[in-house]
Amino acid sequence: MADHCVPVPLSEKPFIATGCLSCPDKSENCCVGSYVPLTLRDVDAIRELGYDLAGAVQASEYFAEYLVDDEDWWRDSVTGVGGRLYRLTTKKREDGACVFLEEGKGCLLGPRRPVVCKIYPFWVDHRGGIIYEPGEEECCYIASGSYTLEEGIALIDESPGSIREYFQAIRQDCLENHDRHRELVETALGAAAPEA
Repeated sequence: MADHCVPVPLSEKPFIATGCLSCPDKSENCCVGSYVPLTLRDVDAIRELGYDLAGAVQASEYFAEYLVDDEDWWRDSVTGVGGRLYRLTTKKREDGACVFLEEGKGCLLGPRRPVVCKIYPFWVDHRGGIIYEPGEEECCYIASGSYTLEEGIALIDESPGSIREYFQAIRQDCLENHDRHRELVETALGAAAPEA
């Protein structure tokens, strides 16, 4: 675990979805090698659990090619600083894994894990339909094509209603909190800048 993180209070139980038990064998999955974008509610939950944000959250560069087919609200939610795009994400360990991933236990944030983690590998399209997030079949066992949407949703211990609810929370955060995200990204970038 990262130096600035503290153990999760005993009242919280780590989370691992039934369908995620096969993914640790993949070299890249949702918790290893990828970025977990955060809402302000996610940041607050991390803070409320006793984690120091400097050891838990980072500003990750987000490349323009990732935004090509995305809806306007998602494209507009990235923060531009110095000609580069950034998004607030969970911090990664040296091995590329999320700082909250504990081997054999899953996510140390338990039920307070980020909302994007709660809906992964699903997304809601512009018509309101739940889909497998495009391009995730290589790093997600559930999205590999072996399961119907209904089976996949059950494997992450969610329902179609909760997927839509969490997705709406992500969308609302992007639409309403851009200025606060900018502040947090700039703070994280400032903390990461080498001293002269």
